Amino acid sequence: GKSTLAARLGALADWTVLRSDELRRELDGLPAGVGAPAGVDAGRYRPEAVDRVYTALLERAGRLARLGHSVILDAGWVDARHRERARTAAAAAGAETIELCCDAPAALVRRRIGARLAAGTDPSEATVEVAEALRARFEPWPEALLVDTDAPLDTVVRTAADHAR
Repeated sequence: GKSTLAARLGALADWTVLRSDELRRELDGLPAGVGAPAGVDAGRYRPEAVDRVYTALLERAGRLARLGHSVILDAGWVDARHRERARTAAAAAGAETIELCCDAPAALVRRRIGARLAAGTDPSEATVEVAEALRARFEPWPEALLVDTDAPLDTVVRTAADHAR
């Protein structure tokens, strides 16, 4: 749900969407396109590799914000430390931060991941096991508006857009 929401909201508001899945592939010198299943805390998802992606994401967003662009950062934001770094980077760029936390029932997330992997058209590398592990370690995010991505997509986009105004 989060990448779908980011893409729709970006198109609606003419905002740049920076997607961690795509940036990770770029940083690792992999071709754009479909991802491959990945494990938690392994390979390109070791904690230091994840930190590198968030650092690059925030640097790129900061450059765009300083040029006057509005930016959507499509990432998991599991770690509160990364969220705080995003707030700091936005403030340094003179940008406002609007925080949205997408949520959906675990069964729906499993179905969406299965469909995405079967279609083979998305750069996300998350498997059901990865999603469940990340959900279990997701740190509280009281600053964010909780967006239920189980609702109809137009409702989800409208809720997010209304919050962003």
